[in-house]
Amino acid sequence: MKIRTLILGVILIFVVLVIVGNNVTIKKAYAQEKPSIDDIVGIWWVNTKMIYDKFILPTNGTRAIYHYLDQKEHLPSLNLTFTIEDSWVDKDRNKYFKVHAIQDLRGMPGFHFFEIWKINEAGTVFELNSYEDALRREGDPDKYPAGINPHPTDSSYFIYYLQ
Repeated sequence: MKIRTLILGVILIFVVLVIVGNNVTIKKAYAQEKPSIDDIVGIWWVNTKMIYDKFILPTNGTRAIYHYLDQKEHLPSLNLTFTIEDSWVDKDRNKYFKVHAIQDLRGMPGFHFFEIWKINEAGTVFELNSYEDALRREGDPDKYPAGINPHPTDSSYFIYYLQ
């Protein structure tokens, strides 16, 4: 009886270690995977319910924002130059980017924006939360949003869809 209990105990400990080890390995794999901005460059993203209806990320590290959906060949309403500060993939295979963007005001740097971008696994939905430097509250330890929040207390949440 004691040997049987000892064997069951050893098996139980082994099973727990395997489960915990696999879970840690999976989490590490996602944490170490870095999504590429190339996956979303050159794609038109649209949202007809917003003032800025459409944007594209050209290959030059900018985000060109257009007011109207039919505005393809005209100049964008707004340009933001951005730098990817960090990127990661979550357990659901969503891609995240921590982005510092600067508004271009006729060739002169304007407002700084600190954003978190989320692109779903299928690559069809682009969400972002943004803090504008001028609107940042005193005492905020980090300029970047903590994550994607569809219901922020301000108007910093935006959602776009693959065109």
